Amino acid sequence: LLLLLLLLFKYLTLLYCDLRDIQDQCPGGSCNPQLGDLMVGRAAQLSASSTCGLDGPENYCIIGYLEEERKCFTCDSQLPYNRYSNPNSHRIENVIMTFDPKRKMKWWQSENGVHEVSVQLDLETMFQFSHLVLNFKSFRPAAMLVERSKDFGQSWKVFRYFAEDCLLHFPSVSNQPADRVDDVVCDSRYSSSDPSTDGEVVLKALDPVFEIENPYAPHIQDLITLTNIRVNFTHLFTLGDTLLGRRRRNPQDKYYYALYNMVVRGSCFCHGHASQCTPVDGGRGDVQGRCVCQHNTAGDNCERCQDFYHDSPWRPGGENNGNICRRCNCHGHSDSCHFDSTRFKASGSVSGGICDDCRHDRTGPQCERCRPFLYQDPQRATDDPHACIPCDCDPAGSQGGGLCDTLSGHCVCKENVEGQRCDRCKHGFFNLRQDNPAGCQVCRCHVLGSVGSCDQLTGSCECDHLAIGPLCDRCLVGFILTNQSVKCRTLQTSAETDGQCQCLPNMVGRRCSDPAPGYFLPLLDYFLYEAEIASGLHLDPGHALQIVPRERTADRPVTWTGLGFVRVFEGAGLRFTVDNLPSSIDYQLMIRYEPEVKGMVRVLPGSDASSSSHILIDSVRKSLSVVQSDFNLWVSLLSVCRCNVVGSVGPSCSNQGGFCECKPNVIGHCCDTCAPLTFGFGPDGCKRKKLSHAKSNNTQYTTSVSSMLIA
Repeated sequence: LLLLLLLLFKYLTLLYCDLRDIQDQCPGGSCNPQLGDLMVGRAAQLSASSTCGLDGPENYCIIGYLEEERKCFTCDSQLPYNRYSNPNSHRIENVIMTFDPKRKMKWWQSENGVHEVSVQLDLETMFQFSHLVLNFKSFRPAAMLVERSKDFGQSWKVFRYFAEDCLLHFPSVSNQPADRVDDVVCDSRYSSSDPSTDGEVVLKALDPVFEIENPYAPHIQDLITLTNIRVNFTHLFTLGDTLLGRRRRNPQDKYYYALYNMVVRGSCFCHGHASQCTPVDGGRGDVQGRCVCQHNTAGDNCERCQDFYHDSPWRPGGENNGNICRRCNCHGHSDSCHFDSTRFKASGSVSGGICDDCRHDRTGPQCERCRPFLYQDPQRATDDPHACIPCDCDPAGSQGGGLCDTLSGHCVCKENVEGQRCDRCKHGFFNLRQDNPAGCQVCRCHVLGSVGSCDQLTGSCECDHLAIGPLCDRCLVGFILTNQSVKCRTLQTSAETDGQCQCLPNMVGRRCSDPAPGYFLPLLDYFLYEAEIASGLHLDPGHALQIVPRERTADRPVTWTGLGFVRVFEGAGLRFTVDNLPSSIDYQLMIRYEPEVKGMVRVLPGSDASSSSHILIDSVRKSLSVVQSDFNLWVSLLSVCRCNVVGSVGPSCSNQGGFCECKPNVIGHCCDTCAPLTFGFGPDGCKRKKLSHAKSNNTQYTTSVSSMLIA
């Protein structure tokens, strides 16, 4: 009885000194469940790799057993221990501590002579481990180690090595005191041969030598949390009998491992969020494993936030639990949410919850906005399931085909559109269209010739009383737009002092009616392009372009320009090169041609005069139909004289038409070509060719024309 009282006193003292926070309370806001013996109630989860007498009775002996004459006994563990009917059963469940006065009448014992034996406790969930106490009936092991697992036995880590001679049994492990709380070292304090019975081995998860600042630091959590714990006995204490194996008949009978009790102290692991726990999957242990979570946390170990409490991140319990796992605000439109760290940081750690699958046409992190094309009815509350009503926006003038502001309902207009419904063009724009990204196109009315903006539907301009044209960019005859600050004014307006008109650039004269020297106004047929110098299109090899020259006679009126005509057959065409237009404006295209009639033309050798499937093209001309009524536009065609310095008499040209004065036998507007039947273009003009007879004359004429056209 005295021995039992001493054992109980030692146990209570150790519990009081090492584990002070066993009260069911939350000091400072952090909750901690009561500690207890994880072995109690878990006999079915306790196992040993070796037990004496499981397959039948086995003999064993005790060294130095002098109290009685009997030194050897029988172990029969085929049935569980019973003080009266089966007192020799030494199964592993016997090590679970009780306060029975006859406590030392039962123990666990391994088979004789087996060095490597393990005892393992498998828990049903994660627990927080405090310390381990082993009380031996036999000698303590010469070498042993304790391991832990956090993944239900899939992987293991060593807590501590124990050996009388660490260098002998664990040469790769340090036998020096630990420098840090998580250092793995070999301890020699619990492995000596004295005492031969009632010796203890004690392992604390957190050595009190080290001060723990943050109990939830990862390396600390790794030390104190486990799902399994395993004690590996690796070497028996044999007192040197292994050297006398042949002298003694059965020297191993007295060497085995025997434990009176094994205590694994710990508690339900709740991360500081629970003070009570309940059983897991019907478990009956005194220390139960499922946390009764507080602070809006959930899970067997309070390791996560409750559903719909993700507006702030989960953290271990501490002083300020009000910021842990706050309820999401979805305005009644969702029953599910999740935490988003990016949103939490962006909000200054105010809100990180994002609602899932918003109902009632809602969207946004908190279901606070209506979906596109809907907006919040100002007459209804935000949590009203019918508060989102359709936008009233013109799809042609609003962004996204009818989008509005989800709070106010104001339509979001395209760039050039305005109005409450985005249904009209802004001032200065017209032609509202849905396929126009800007909505409307800009008016093109001349700022000086128009009055106000253009019509928003048609784009037509309202002209000033002296301006004309669809864009009001021209003046009536006798008026002109001189610059960007003066509207149409009389062309003949003279200065008060000398009557001189203010002329446009490159125009001179009192009335500004003449081109300046070196410039000219083109005639209506100035932009003339002869068919003889055009190139052919899609010509059949048998129907090449044929030049049909005309001779000027007194009895035949001149109906052509240049040398004559070009015969164009069916399926062929002409390409004219236009490279002298002074400005890009609207021109009229005029083609001069005539049908070919037998006897009316001179046909070159090789031509087919009997064929009627062709036409004679003389020239193409570009002209303006409005220039006579719009002096301002006509002046815009003012051109520079381009008289050839070799073929012309001087640099000046006629102010009407731009004709240069040519040297002998030189032709062309710019005096840059020899006349037919002449050659040798030079400073003295061109020279005539001498012809010997009519046939030669005709051939030479054709050759000269062809050569000239090719050139």
